[in-house]
Amino acid sequence: MSHDNANIQAIANWLAPGNYAEHQGDFLSKVHPGTGQWIFTDPVYRQWLDGGSSRLLISAIPGAGKTILVSNVIHHLQNSVTQRDASAVAFFYSSFKRHADQSSLSITSSLVRQLFLQSSKDSHDVQNLYEEQNKRQPPTHPNQKDISSVLEGLLLGFSNVTFIIDALDECQGPGGPGDKPWEDVLALLFELQDKLSPKVVIKILATSRPIPEAYNRFHGLERLSILATHADLATFCDATIPKIKCIARKTDLHPQIKEAICDSAQGMYVSDSCLSLP
Repeated sequence: MSHDNANIQAIANWLAPGNYAEHQGDFLSKVHPGTGQWIFTDPVYRQWLDGGSSRLLISAIPGAGKTILVSNVIHHLQNSVTQRDASAVAFFYSSFKRHADQSSLSITSSLVRQLFLQSSKDSHDVQNLYEEQNKRQPPTHPNQKDISSVLEGLLLGFSNVTFIIDALDECQGPGGPGDKPWEDVLALLFELQDKLSPKVVIKILATSRPIPEAYNRFHGLERLSILATHADLATFCDATIPKIKCIARKTDLHPQIKEAICDSAQGMYVSDSCLSLP
């Protein structure tokens, strides 16, 4: 079953909004050149990436730059995706500001949309569900059971799929403080990961501030704790300090300023009010 581009886009928009791409572009634009490269040689990350483990939690204190770091990870993973090896990447950025858009259904639907657009576009399950629900008056949208079933069908069309859920601690749903949709989403992904192995290699990466709920979900699994590194801070300072008008010409002070910033950061990037750091 082949679809024209207009029909493909109509189905994608029916599944979920496409704002995930805007979020990725925004965060990626804040990655300072030369920073965050250590993640790609970190042994824990490499073990997850190379298949030694399939689930990884990256934890970080507030301000350590985990979202900016993970945007770089997503970018690199997307660049390695090819239709030839039938691989795909799907992600979700959580936010304290978007509770209304963070139900388990909306998150799962966003992941499904991304996989649908990366698939061969010949997904009978997605097409059939779309046509069936649009015949109703008024047209309806899939429920959690429908979308979970479609997700499973889409996964079977790939050989490798990577899911990334950023900021579990910010993933509060529309139901209030006790509504933690990420728990349902991760439970579903873990279930599909076990069920579809070895037909599909599914890797899951999540990030969070250090919270017990996240640690419990990844109990006994790989965890990587990160801090803003001295090297990253130094690289950023070297590029930024000369651009600050009040001290740009006082080059003799630049090394002292950089050293003071790096020493006082305590694993965090400096706040926007100081040097406009990410």
